[in-house]
Amino acid sequence: MNGSTCVHDAPSLIELLLAAQDGDARGVAGFNDLCTDSAGRVWAGALRFFPFKGEPPVPGDLWRLDGPGRAERVSQEVDWPNGVAVSPDGGDLYLC
Repeated sequence: MNGSTCVHDAPSLIELLLAAQDGDARGVAGFNDLCTDSAGRVWAGALRFFPFKGEPPVPGDLWRLDGPGRAERVSQEVDWPNGVAVSPDGGDLYLC
């Protein structure tokens, strides 16, 4: 797995993650880290530059994927969206 591919049992989730070249996701270079919450949603940090190609850092985003065809950018201008986690009670989202 790398920052531009994701393997998951649900083809619709893969399609949603990899279709991130439309709308607000235009310019996403790849997904850096992701997690799930107790509601089954996927939280994914999106990079907007290629760090291993020597590109200068550009702020990225945090995305919430609610199911097939439903994704929302919930935060933008994140320096390096990494270390995504949700507290056990679902009350807190952590993004390092």
